[in-house]
Amino acid sequence: MFTARILLCVCLAVTAAASMMAQDPLYTLKVDVSMISVDVSVFNEKGTPVTDLSKEEFQVYEDGRPQDIQTFASSKDPYNVLLVIDRSGSMTSQFSFLIQAVNRFMTNLRVQDQFALATFDASVHQLIKWRSVQTGPRQTVKLEAGGDTNFYAALEWAARELEKIRGRKAALIFSDGEDYRIYDPTIDAKAFRKALERVRQAKAPFNFVGLGADPERAGDHIKRLAEVSGGQAYFPENIEEVVSLYDEISRKLGIAYTIGYSSDRPMRDGTHRTIRIEVPGKEYRLSQSRVSYFAN
Repeated sequence: MFTARILLCVCLAVTAAASMMAQDPLYTLKVDVSMISVDVSVFNEKGTPVTDLSKEEFQVYEDGRPQDIQTFASSKDPYNVLLVIDRSGSMTSQFSFLIQAVNRFMTNLRVQDQFALATFDASVHQLIKWRSVQTGPRQTVKLEAGGDTNFYAALEWAARELEKIRGRKAALIFSDGEDYRIYDPTIDAKAFRKALERVRQAKAPFNFVGLGADPERAGDHIKRLAEVSGGQAYFPENIEEVVSLYDEISRKLGIAYTIGYSSDRPMRDGTHRTIRIEVPGKEYRLSQSRVSYFAN
């Protein structure tokens, strides 16, 4: 029995592929290094989450230098999560386990949290608009198989959707990252740079579950997208791992603090910079969503 009030069901209806999109102009990626956001979870010596800390109890270091904390969200503050699922033909065989994973994810959301759900193939299909999983009417949606994969367009849509949301927010995307342009290096590079820039502009972590991603092509793209947004990339070896992975991600969101700091080196000099967050005077273990970034 699901404690969440959303139920996913499968209807395998293969759709025709959409026509090829027009080529995009060349984009140059710019990274704003003046404000860095990090999710951090805190655990005591028994492994129990510590969820009652204040902004003043944290200290942030970049390359060993203390930084000023500019924004802070308590672990009890609402989190808005956009779930995006690749429904293209290559992902159809994963649906039965994926439904379990998404429903498990939603059972861990708190009453103050909001979520939305969308799928994509050649275009994006929003199945559930922003709502609480714990309140409102029960919804049943169909997870249908589609055609070609416009991965980059889905990322741009997700970025626009998150830009509408105030407060803490994140995207969780299930895809192998195989955009239909990926085998044409020139066209793919332009489309990827455009998507990368839009993800950066969203100012929200993009987390990816890249099941089946080729490490030399789509896997590398996924890792760069996660890095520039402050999110994480997960590459499970098989579909059976996805259920527990979604469970783990949703539990982390429910206990995380979100800390934003202004770097004392705002220049884009291409350096690799480390991030360390501490709770001085306490023997706590901290888990950070990012431990470094490149100021490209």
